[in-house]
Amino acid sequence: VYVMSQHNTRFRYSLDLSNEDAITAPANYTTAGVGFKYQLTTQLNLEFLYTNFWRGENSGLGETFNIGLKFIR
Repeated sequence: VYVMSQHNTRFRYSLDLSNEDAITAPANYTTAGVGFKYQLTTQLNLEFLYTNFWRGENSGLGETFNIGLKFIR
């Protein structure tokens, strides 16, 4: 079982440094989630993850549900 949290800011740079808007952050968001991994066999791993985008500026809010299956040779 694990929990996750992430904050991501996307910056936009302008070559015109005389402009006060030369460096701006047009979009950013914060997420939190919970998931778990289970080792089915020595070669097979199963993962479930729920993530909620609970705060955002100039970005969409929502949630994701992920299922992963990993096979190791």
